Amino acid sequence: MNCFKCGAEMTPETKFCPKCGAQNTERRILHPSCPRCRQEFPEGTKFCPQDGLELRDKDEIAYADLPLTYQIAFKKFDQKGFRLSWSWMGFFFGGIWYLVKGMWAKGLILIGLTVISAFHAFPFTWLYCIFFGKYDYYLLRVKDKQLW
Repeated sequence: MNCFKCGAEMTPETKFCPKCGAQNTERRILHPSCPRCRQEFPEGTKFCPQDGLELRDKDEIAYADLPLTYQIAFKKFDQKGFRLSWSWMGFFFGGIWYLVKGMWAKGLILIGLTVISAFHAFPFTWLYCIFFGKYDYYLLRVKDKQLW
């Protein structure tokens, strides 16, 4: 198996590439972990051996610990790809919500655009947070993407 970034040889047990430091994404697929206790388990396991949490299919493992509204939205994103969705947190908190949820790069870009434009860009960044917030959070939690 090779590193997706630099092509260096790695084993499936390797967490990070020894040459460039990139995370071994195939490792996460080969060895999923419990969303509650983070213990790894073999493919096909129905219950976590550590805390007994029922594990659903492989796609749902990445967001099984989230509230139901996110689980429903993320499942739709898994099945149909991107689609506009309403985010109440984006509506009420905008770019601050991005920072709180760990989407630092996008949050700082949105807040920076708003401040640099003397708040003229606020309606656009606010609408972005409302309609793209859940999908951006999905990209972070499931696809490990901080930026677009």
